Amino acid sequence: MNDHDVDDVAFLTGVNHYQSQNGIHKRSLYEHNGVAVCSQNRALIIASVVLSILFLSSLIIAYVGPQNDCPCIGEQPVFLQDENLNGAQRPVIPIATNGEVFPWNNVRLPSFAHPTRYVINIHPNLTTLDVKGQVSIDFHVEKDFNYIVFHSKNLSITEKTLIDRKNHNTKIQVVKMLEYSAGQQVYIEFKENLRKKTNYTLILRYHTRLNQDMEGFYLSSYTTREGKKKYLATTHFEPTYARSAFPCFDEPQFKAKFKMSIFRDRFHISLFNMPITSTDDVGFYMGTGLLRDDFQESVEMSSYLVAFVVCDYQSITDVTSKGISVSVYAPVDLLPQAKFALNISIHMMDFYEEFFGVPYPLPKQDLIAIPDFGTGAMENWGLITYRETSILYDEQETSASGHNWVAVVVAHELAHQWFGNLVTMRWWNDLWLSEGFASFLEYYG
Repeated sequence: MNDHDVDDVAFLTGVNHYQSQNGIHKRSLYEHNGVAVCSQNRALIIASVVLSILFLSSLIIAYVGPQNDCPCIGEQPVFLQDENLNGAQRPVIPIATNGEVFPWNNVRLPSFAHPTRYVINIHPNLTTLDVKGQVSIDFHVEKDFNYIVFHSKNLSITEKTLIDRKNHNTKIQVVKMLEYSAGQQVYIEFKENLRKKTNYTLILRYHTRLNQDMEGFYLSSYTTREGKKKYLATTHFEPTYARSAFPCFDEPQFKAKFKMSIFRDRFHISLFNMPITSTDDVGFYMGTGLLRDDFQESVEMSSYLVAFVVCDYQSITDVTSKGISVSVYAPVDLLPQAKFALNISIHMMDFYEEFFGVPYPLPKQDLIAIPDFGTGAMENWGLITYRETSILYDEQETSASGHNWVAVVVAHELAHQWFGNLVTMRWWNDLWLSEGFASFLEYYG
């Protein structure tokens, strides 16, 4: 959202109206009120001088400016700022963590491979902060290439396997894996070419840690009325933080389906974009008291909309006129303050379905209050995360403006379930369109 409608990512522009204390606009200080007169000969002389200066400036820039003596390895050079050149830019060869040249030098991923499905297994330990995970990425190849490039940030990839689904699940040998930390990219090269119009599965095992930076997969906490500190693990992936929770093609254009399994302790619950389908006791295999929650596969969506939470919250639930289950999750002490947001959500879900003429595509909609959250809210599809002040309303203490704020933020994020989630920009330069429609509809509803 913008300054008024806080959201997770905002690309803002502003216009400064320079006005003095006596009300005189600065524009009046440099605009002439009279009419300037110039003879024809003088005009020709001035024009000649200006053209000469422009021509000489062009020659100086062309022959004296910094030269591009850097060979390009891929499609386009990567440009990094070099302070020694007084603000000028020159191409820099990307170097992998092992010192080798990183073969892909574009901030955007190659377009010849795109994911179709993720199967993610993840186990966050809220005591040690360790996170263990495995992701299987089904992807489709449009050209014959012997490598792929994907995103990864602060992940230690320990195992990697490529399977050719079309050729009896044959394993294809990996000959090289390079990591480029500055670009948050991983390059994997194979012994043989991947065939165009073919589907493959990349299986990666990795480990990382929960951070406390309110981005990616991070640790949050709250204190009960009795003074006991409780912890939860939550996510915030917009714009480019999904890659810090699991390896992925972390660009909005790469929509795919997501199948999630979360390992947790018995005294926690886990939430995902989709409803839970089963819970199994895996303590025999992974440790005493450990459970695994399996979730329904999602619709196709961008990686920045994926969300999951492990916590000890409770919820209140209602159903829309079309049978969509809507729940608000919060710490048990704060749960009574969630009633207003639930009522608004039911109203807005019904309104948006009728307004757009497009049914809400998921079987449920969860809203959850997060104690430590960097923005007002985040429109994760089916699991919207909110800062506590943007979703909880105390009739005895919340001001009238706070009451209005909760209604506006809830309405804004629910509008994104259609504008932004169902219909998504290919790249972040078109984010204004999603935010603009949501900002309009938050008041229209």
